[in-house]
Amino acid sequence: MNEKRTTFLDRQQFQLLLVLLVAGLLGESGLVIFNNSFRAAPVFVFMLILGVGSTLLWGILRGGVVVLVIITIWVYSKQAIGIWIGVHTTANLIELAVLLALFWYSAWFGTKLNALLDNYEETTQRLEKFHLEDRHVGLIKGFVGELRVREEEERSQRYKRPFSLVLIHCLPVEEVSWDGGEMTALMRTIANTVKSTSRRIDIPFLLDASTIALLLPETGMEGSNKVLQNLMQRMDETRFLHPQKGLLALEERTQIRYGFAAFHADGKDPSNIIDAAKRSLKQNLANLSNKGFQNTVVEWVEVNGETSSVPSASGSSENL
Repeated sequence: MNEKRTTFLDRQQFQLLLVLLVAGLLGESGLVIFNNSFRAAPVFVFMLILGVGSTLLWGILRGGVVVLVIITIWVYSKQAIGIWIGVHTTANLIELAVLLALFWYSAWFGTKLNALLDNYEETTQRLEKFHLEDRHVGLIKGFVGELRVREEEERSQRYKRPFSLVLIHCLPVEEVSWDGGEMTALMRTIANTVKSTSRRIDIPFLLDASTIALLLPETGMEGSNKVLQNLMQRMDETRFLHPQKGLLALEERTQIRYGFAAFHADGKDPSNIIDAAKRSLKQNLANLSNKGFQNTVVEWVEVNGETSSVPSASGSSENL
């Protein structure tokens, strides 16, 4: 209750300060109109608004240069048109004093406002970290997915159950460059395909900006191969909506490479399965031609706690 009360008072104070600024601006505008002729008043009101806006945006230091120019023009203009003489001197001095006070107040208020906006932006960035899902792609974020991988590693080791991890890496076709909107559309389309192809127990997540990971609990090498074959078939059939060019096949704008790691039920330590899947992806990126849409053969890494092997395309294995 006390926290809500404090927030409410802070908001009320800000609203009060804003009302004072608007009241000061209106009051000074009325004073300018009263002290000057019908033709001259709009010019002075414009300079008043320009000065308040400058000090609000830039503060007293940077905005002060604009204010000095405005004050100089203000005084010389009044002297040139003959207003700053005789009985009008006192009224003009009051007008000028109120003007300077208003400029100072708007600079102080601008400093408070900028501090409030900076705090709001910082708070928004902190809250963004607590969003478990990437709203652009539609998958849970990488740090959340990695926690789920760690949980699955502990569960598999405790109960001697297998599981696998598939990485789906997206890169542009040769001589094609993506803009931000196209990359987001591609990753979102691929994510939707992965989600529609995978099972209820599978966990897809965004490992990084161009890589989707698919965690396959209770799934060994044979079951994971079937999932991967289905996924590759669906990718061949998938279309995506290009921001400028309309509906296109994925292979027209992107290439997909896979990394694949599996942990057997009799393994001892599955804690390096993400690194193993990344090694597999690296092997596939290095060994395959850059012209194909998807891997024709997927190099996989087996994690059993003591050794890892990467079978080559010919079927032989290599100890790492």
